[in-house]
Amino acid sequence: MKLRSGPIGTGGIRPLASGCVLSLFFVAFCFFPGCTSYRLGKSGEQVPFRTLHIAPVVVNVPVPDLQNELERALRSIVIESGFVVFQPNLQLADATLEIHIESEKRETVAALGGDTGIADVMSREWQVRFTLTDRTGRMLISDFTLPTRSLVFREGGFAESYRQRIPAMADQLANDILDTIWATW
Repeated sequence: MKLRSGPIGTGGIRPLASGCVLSLFFVAFCFFPGCTSYRLGKSGEQVPFRTLHIAPVVVNVPVPDLQNELERALRSIVIESGFVVFQPNLQLADATLEIHIESEKRETVAALGGDTGIADVMSREWQVRFTLTDRTGRMLISDFTLPTRSLVFREGGFAESYRQRIPAMADQLANDILDTIWATW
């Protein structure tokens, strides 16, 4: 048996690597231009605003972190989407989004009597209402009601689990609200 000296695998890797690079370039060249023209919403219609101001969220339920987390989530999603520009100044915005969390309904949906509390699950449902107005005060979306539901597992007590779940619930709610707005146009 004859052994070859030098690094293992030399000679056969370079053509394979250059072929992969060329293949990736070809795929990118063919498919990415098609994605640049993709737009959310209904085809052929433009959103009637380019900048969006998010008014302070009104929370009528005893969840102290919810207002800050929801405002953070809404700002992040608007900024990252690129669909409209977030405008912190109300006077410069083309449209204003106002959100009210009206009520919360809690109920235990699963509990086993012989369990140690791990299988306890509580359902939390918020009733959310939002309004979108343009700069002139014309209603673009008026008092749209959006129920949102989340399951909270006991893991160390419902209060602690619920508090830890608020950022994820706020992210989901912000996505639902903005998806509803984008789908309107």
